[in-house]
Amino acid sequence: MEEHRNMMILKQEIFDGFIYSAVALTRQIQAKQGKENEIITQEEADFVNAFLVYAKELADTLHERYKDELGGGSDV
Repeated sequence: MEEHRNMMILKQEIFDGFIYSAVALTRQIQAKQGKENEIITQEEADFVNAFLVYAKELADTLHERYKDELGGGSDV
């Protein structure tokens, strides 16, 4: 049976806000990695890892769904 991904958020503004906030938080946490006196908590690491997995799944889903418009010959 084929897996159907439901990643729908009903309002574009909500989705955009979620993505922008998650990207900003991910960048802030990743910036801590290069600083000697900064500590990344387990929760921060878990968030970054979960968001990166979600972002890859979303990119793969969008690529599959819109591969004709995106020029289906390339891999993401």
